[in-house]
Amino acid sequence: MADRTTQFQSDLIKQIGLGINIARTYPRDHPSLQPVIQRLRILLKEIPIEEESISLVVIEDIIVIEEERYDSRTLPIVTSLVHRFNQLGVKSITFSADTSEGDAKEFFDAMASSPADIKDYGD
Repeated sequence: MADRTTQFQSDLIKQIGLGINIARTYPRDHPSLQPVIQRLRILLKEIPIEEESISLVVIEDIIVIEEERYDSRTLPIVTSLVHRFNQLGVKSITFSADTSEGDAKEFFDAMASSPADIKDYGD
């Protein structure tokens, strides 16, 4: 079970990193982001019912999900994610299992914003 959980968490981090990179590279509403949003929503539906949500916490140069720690040695995308989160002042992110397509899109749009613009999104 632990291996499956670790794989799920790794996939989640990869999809978030990929989505942020696409959102920062292409113009808003670019169709290349759509498959990432769909995959992210599929992953979020795998969150156990009793948990309802999952949080990623940034601590120094690692990402922590539950008790698992992910750094750039185990997952290279962590470096760019941590850097981007730090640029925007993001300490943690929580996704609900029932995150809508619109919410996922808004998340990626927010992560592609400048630090000054991110204040418009709030917590």
